[in-house]
Amino acid sequence: MEHLSTIMRPIRYGILTQSGEKIISGDISEDTYYTQYILMTPKQVIENKLGVCWDQVEFERYYCLKNDIPHMTFFDRNNIWESHTFLVFKTEDNKLYWFENSWDKQRGIHGPFTSIKDIFKTIIKLTHYDDKSPLKFYKYGKPQYGCTCRQFMKFATKHLVYKEGGD
Repeated sequence: MEHLSTIMRPIRYGILTQSGEKIISGDISEDTYYTQYILMTPKQVIENKLGVCWDQVEFERYYCLKNDIPHMTFFDRNNIWESHTFLVFKTEDNKLYWFENSWDKQRGIHGPFTSIKDIFKTIIKLTHYDDKSPLKFYKYGKPQYGCTCRQFMKFATKHLVYKEGGD
């Protein structure tokens, strides 16, 4: 997975719009995200050196599948900290690790963890999350490349696996 970190190091946070325009990090308005975003293929992520967490996790998934690395992908969402996706992988000795590339402050390989719940708790702590609204974690499989923001969120929020805070 260190090799994956090296491959992904040049990737910047941003989107490729439906018209092919590249928009970097702070320049992405909510309206643009909801109306112009499309989920890139792993090839597009590498070619454009660009992607939000959703896109980057799909490249990570692709890498893990090609290298027979057991993995799971998760989507978290609440009303304060909009959303995030991340990949968890398992080593041959059954240890769990959280792989992060798109969240600059947490970029790298974190772990080992004894459970998925421990990873969720770590992410909650790192986000300085307050529990006034629930933070929900969903496990999801491979989405359809080219889907819109709304289509991705609908797909990724089908299988709730953990909830923290709120009612």
